[in-house]
Amino acid sequence: MVSWTGILSEELHLFLQSERRQEMLAGERYYQGKHDILGRKKTVVGPGGRLEECKHLKNSRVVDNQYAPMTVCFMGAAAVVCMETAVAPVEQV
Repeated sequence: MVSWTGILSEELHLFLQSERRQEMLAGERYYQGKHDILGRKKTVVGPGGRLEECKHLKNSRVVDNQYAPMTVCFMGAAAVVCMETAVAPVEQV
């Protein structure tokens, strides 16, 4: 006989190892401003065709977490008011 705890344990294990869970964790990292691009280096093809870090170019990154304020707005009670203040209106020319 299979127990409920065994079934739940197996389902939980499968979920924690799934690609969907990995995508959820990546989304949470992006929401917190920890983007993958921050860990990358600019590279060039060096002698022998190997990639080498390009030290004479700037390696600066700009993180623009534009979705975090909008997400917080939708979770609150005043979603309509918050959305209007989060998104700047476009001027008509």
